[in-house]
Amino acid sequence: MGKSEIDLSKAILDLDINKMTAGTYTFALKNSLGEELIFGMDNKTGELFVDRSRSGKTAFGKNYATPVTKAPLSRAYTNAKMKVVLDKTSIEIFFNNGEKVLTEIFFPNENFSELTLSTDTKGSSLHINAHQVNIK
Repeated sequence: MGKSEIDLSKAILDLDINKMTAGTYTFALKNSLGEELIFGMDNKTGELFVDRSRSGKTAFGKNYATPVTKAPLSRAYTNAKMKVVLDKTSIEIFFNNGEKVLTEIFFPNENFSELTLSTDTKGSSLHINAHQVNIK
C-alpha cells in the first residue's frame, strides 16, 4: 500500500472492504495537533459509528461530542462499501450505496491531513480510491 497526498478538507473517499469477519474496522482522520475524527464499522455489533470526542473544538456544548453516533446495520457483512464525503467541518458516510447514511459536523483547530485504518481482525482487504473535490 502506498502513501499519496490529498487535501482531506475537500475530498471523497471510496472505501471497499472485502473478506470481512466479525470485527471492528476503524478509520481515523488526524492532524498534527493530535486531534482525530474516528469513524467506521463494527461488524460484530452491526453498527456504523462516528466518534468526534477528540476532533477539535468540543467544549461548547454539554453533549456535543458524546455519545458516539451510531447507526444500526441489518446484518453482518462479508463485503462493504463506504463513500465518505469530507469538507473542513463535516463528514457524510454513505454505506453500501445509501443503505445507511451518517452525517456529522466537527471543528478541528487545523485541517485533518492523515487517514489511518485499524482493525482487530485478519484477512480482510481494503481498497481506497480518493478524489479531490475542487471547492472554491
